[in-house]
Amino acid sequence: MLITPRPGADRKVILRALQGACREAELILLDRGTEEEPFDRLLHYLEWTTIAAHLLRPHVSDKDLDHLVFTPSYHSLLGSCGSLEGDGAKSQLVYRLVELAADERIQALQEAEAALDAQILNLIG
Repeated sequence: MLITPRPGADRKVILRALQGACREAELILLDRGTEEEPFDRLLHYLEWTTIAAHLLRPHVSDKDLDHLVFTPSYHSLLGSCGSLEGDGAKSQLVYRLVELAADERIQALQEAEAALDAQILNLIG
């Protein structure tokens, strides 16, 4: 995925912002691990979207932000956040939905990083 920079945005700064957003998403999956309660994990994921938007919004187009952060999965999780807290099957569903959403965001961010890195190398070389 090629990023559409905002006017005046520096591609290297965008690359660092993408890397930072990706690291934050990985923390949701790796550092907090399976000990975290599923609903807490959901809240951390929603918090990540705010952090990622803050990192990326000054540098990339709104369309890119929607593709990288504010996806249909995000809107579904946000919209049903109040009704997802619970035990048993509901708890397991929340855990898996957040895991899937975070995995997809990590993949999208990594693809955007790779494409932008290749673009930077082509401009230099």
